[in-house]
Amino acid sequence: MPHAERLKTSSKRWMAAALAAFTQGPEHYDFAVHHAGISAEHLLKAYLASLHPALIVEAKDFNSLLYATGQAAHASVPPSQMKTIGLVEAHARVLKILRKQMPIDQRALFPLANARNGVAHNGLHAVAEVQTVFTTCLRLVDPLLTELKIDQQPTGGPTGRSTTG
Repeated sequence: MPHAERLKTSSKRWMAAALAAFTQGPEHYDFAVHHAGISAEHLLKAYLASLHPALIVEAKDFNSLLYATGQAAHASVPPSQMKTIGLVEAHARVLKILRKQMPIDQRALFPLANARNGVAHNGLHAVAEVQTVFTTCLRLVDPLLTELKIDQQPTGGPTGRSTTG
């Protein structure tokens, strides 16, 4: 499966898990914000990879560039060790391409990035910012869904619409 399609599918699965955790209440908000952050990251990367897979690669990792450019036979590590950019860098790259379509700037991204990273690295997040995290995530993904031509069908989640296809 090409990078973009794999990442779109992954984003959809992570968002479904995020919304499920969100609806289970505050004791599950750590999973909700973590999974929403991963979903957003994967959708940003899906957009970049749809333009060219090299756009999601960590710039200094030659083996990853080999995979992204179709030269996997020359790589000295398995594809599972491909190094890619994170949420903040993926957003920065997409923002440079979709300047007018992106409603979330770097500053506005921080609640989402901080919540995801806080849970992933420290097991902590600001419970008071859960609504902000989800609002940011939804505003971030809307233009990406349009660019990737992903239908936004109702899913029954808290927003009543799909956020990742």
